[in-house]
Amino acid sequence: MASVELIGAAHAEHTFEGIATRLLDMSPALRAEERVLEVQEQGVFAQHAGRFVDTGALKNSLTMPNAPGAVRKVSATSLQFGTSIKYARFQTEHIGPETEAGGMARPLPVAILKITEETRRVVAKDLMNHAVHGSGSELSLIEEML
Repeated sequence: MASVELIGAAHAEHTFEGIATRLLDMSPALRAEERVLEVQEQGVFAQHAGRFVDTGALKNSLTMPNAPGAVRKVSATSLQFGTSIKYARFQTEHIGPETEAGGMARPLPVAILKITEETRRVVAKDLMNHAVHGSGSELSLIEEML
């Protein structure tokens, strides 16, 4: 009967145990992604050159982690990012059609973060890098886009 010699089994086992451990607690990577999302929001506000900023409360709540109204909650497997500023729901890309009274019909508030395709790619890459390699964020890529 022929035998098979397995080379690198201990290294593979160690690697897969590390991946499994990191997948059970993604919070270090998710905390880093808070900053990626804040930087992206800075870019959104910069594109509008102050057009939608009156008091700065909404902008601050989306770009500064400890600002009043900032929502940042991280668990082992999830990240909540947003704002509790009540009028934020009216800052939408697609306002509704004109109503019979001449106003604008507003869509219902949604709990979906609108992020750019580039930010989506960076976040996905960051989370994968954390799970597989335990490495950090690609924040510099987002900052370069601004």
